[in-house]
Formats: sequence, C-alpha cells, structure tokens
Amino acid sequence: MWRYWIALISLAVVWIVVQGSVSGSRVYELSDRFLDIYKKDSRSWLVKFYAPWCHYCRQLGPVYMQVAQTLANEGSEVVVGRIDCTRFTAVTTTFPVKGFPTILFIHPDYIVEYDGDRTKEEITDFARRLSGPPIRPLLDCKSVDESLWRHGVFFLHIGHPISDNFTKTAGKYRSLNWFYHLNSTACPGLTQPGSYVIKGKLPDNKIIERFQDTLPLAEPLSTSNGEESSISKSPSMNEWLRKEMFPQFGKVTSGNFNRLLKTGKILILSVVEELIPVERLASGKHQEFRDLLEAIALTYEDRKPFIFGWTSSLDLVNSITLHSIRTLPSFVVINSSDLTYSVREGSIPPQDIIDILISLGRGEFDDFSGGNSWWTRIRRALFDALVSFVNMYQGNPVLTLLLFGLPLSFFAFIIYSAFFSDMLDAPDDEEEELVEDHEKKD
Repeated sequence: MWRYWIALISLAVVWIVVQGSVSGSRVYELSDRFLDIYKKDSRSWLVKFYAPWCHYCRQLGPVYMQVAQTLANEGSEVVVGRIDCTRFTAVTTTFPVKGFPTILFIHPDYIVEYDGDRTKEEITDFARRLSGPPIRPLLDCKSVDESLWRHGVFFLHIGHPISDNFTKTAGKYRSLNWFYHLNSTACPGLTQPGSYVIKGKLPDNKIIERFQDTLPLAEPLSTSNGEESSISKSPSMNEWLRKEMFPQFGKVTSGNFNRLLKTGKILILSVVEELIPVERLASGKHQEFRDLLEAIALTYEDRKPFIFGWTSSLDLVNSITLHSIRTLPSFVVINSSDLTYSVREGSIPPQDIIDILISLGRGEFDDFSGGNSWWTRIRRALFDALVSFVNMYQGNPVLTLLLFGLPLSFFAFIIYSAFFSDMLDAPDDEEEELVEDHEKKD
C-alpha cells in the first residue's frame, strides 16, 4: 500500500513541475488573430513558426523558451511567441515561411528572418539588435572596450556627423552585426574620424581596422586617351563589412559558413571533435590544437587575407572537400573565392602552419584541390542532398520514408508498367507458337 502512495505522490510532483514550467513560459501561443494584431501593435515580435511533427522544431523548443525568459529578465519590449502552422495555415501565406522552424522578427515597418545558429545566445542577440536603433551611442573609450568584451566584433563610427554610408550600412546589416557611434577622437587607435571595425580579445589582442575610402587597384585604371589614371577604385562599405564582419578567430557553424564563403578570404580552420552536450572538446589534444591556431590568428602580422576559426561540424567541411575526414584534429584551408581546398589530417606543428600562411600570402601555395567547376558543383549538390536525407532520416525516419518512399514506389510502378509488363506476357505467346510449330511438324 505504501508503494502505491509513494508512486501517486511522485506523479503529483512531476505534474506540478510540468504545469509550473508550462504556465511560467514566456512564449505566447498565437493564432490567426495575430494577422490583425501585429500591424496595429507598435511592439516588436519574435515569432517561431513550427509544425508539431517537425523534429528540429522540437529540438528548438527548450532553447526558444530560454530566449523568451532572457529577454523578459532584461526588460525587453520584444514579445516572444510561436504559432502552429498546421492549425493556422493562413500565416504561412502571409509571412515568408519556407520551412520549419522559421524565426521572424516582426515589426510594423519591417520583417527580418533569422538565419543564424539555433542557440540561445545567437537568437537573443538577434532580437536585441533589431529591437533598438541601428546605430547606438557610446560615451567614452571605456565603453568601446566594454562593447568589444560583449560582442567580440562590432563596427564603430568616430566623429560627427555620422556618414550616410555608415547609416545605410547599419540599417541593412544590423540583424547580423552591432553598430555604434562615438564623438570623441581621443581613444587609442581611433584618432581619426571615420568608420572602423573592432575585433579580437582584450586587452592585448584588440584589432582595429579603418575603412578606407580609396584603395589601390591591382592594375591601374586607364583613361579614354590610354593614359593611366591616378584615381583609385573605391570599395563599397557593404563589401568591406562582408569581409570584416567576423572575429579574427571564431567557431564556424552552419549558421555562418555560407557568409564566410562570401568574404573572398582564405579560411584557416582547425577541425576538432566536440562533446556538444557538455560544450567542450573531446580531449586535451583537440583543445591544444584549437588554442594553437587561435594564438597564431591573434599574433600573425599579415592576417588580413585570412579568416581563422575552428569547427566540429564535419558535414560543413566534407561538403567542400567531398570526402570524409577520418583523423581529428585536422588542419583545413579553404579558398572562399574559388572553393579550392587543402586538407592535412592530424595535428601539424605550428611552424608548418606559419610556413603555409607565408606561402599563401606570396601566392606560392599550390597544394589545392577541388574548385568551382560545373562537375564539382553537381557532386557537391549530390553530396549535400545525401547528407540532408541522412539527417532527415535520423530525425524522423517514418516521415522520411513516407515522403521519399511513396513517390519512389509510384515512379517504379510506372517504369514497370511502361517497360516490363509486355516482357512478362511474352512467354505465353511464344509458348503457343512453339506448340503450333511442333504440331505441324508431327
């Protein structure tokens, strides 16, 4: 009898905990009425569009609740909600929902889709950036260091007034980066008015790069009369931002990999094994190799052509190299301008890394494979399709078999009916002809 009461009390405790977590959630469950509300409401909304059967939606659920709680604790005015698109189908045609889950920041004047990593920190930062002004003021030099400590990389305009280029760029890219303004020109490294990117680690490894309005061309321009012009081509601030928006050393993930490939720089990566549930690397050997590359990234002088980073996602690297890396840690170089690559499996000494960087800087490194030819693109597309199928099957095998098995079965039936049904009927006719011929001979 006492076992019965213990079991009953245990179930009651579990029920209370579950009910408390549900009732205490800061995520609002929305319906079709949201279509009438959001345009009339001056507040900003962070909305997750999901389907109950979606494996990735269920994975995102706990993280999304943490995002809502964090924003609420900060006193943010952003309202966090979610909507079941299988019940309220009208929302999928009103908003740009192309798959599940989709996260949108919805303001009466604009809608921005989140395409980064599905982590609490990244999603929360996304909501913070879009909920405030595109450019935020800094008071003094100490605020610059505090912003670097918080973000790792940000863009800063020095002097007054703020340039139109910086204002337009901030409005366009504020979903991806932080933009600030400081009137003073008394901070170390920030003594000239203009636009800067600040990245690195404090206090000794702060990297400051100023946007130059004019940069020399690889080849001089020619005037109409054939004479070389002294006028330099001015790169757009958009191009400059796309190249400098990443930290000097950071984690390469599915959320930022495509943007990294658009920088035109050379990616220098350490590929290591990560124990994701506990957020640490698999062993001291992996940690040591990652720290080695980080130290080189922060101290190597001619670092401008490179972006350094680390990754534990073999799918990302294999999608470029088109083969499976078997030994970890490994050292990978990817030229984002033409998608050529070089792989060194296993740890390599620091001097070998330095020698590779020197060769790359001189244009003397010829150990590249791959490329961006049509045949390579087709192979990459097939490889990515196979990886997506495997991931989908691992997430929801029953749904995957239904989505792919039924169409393939139907297609196989059509092929069978068109090409093989006559062949199976043919032996009966041939047998009758053989019997007739035999009777005539008798």
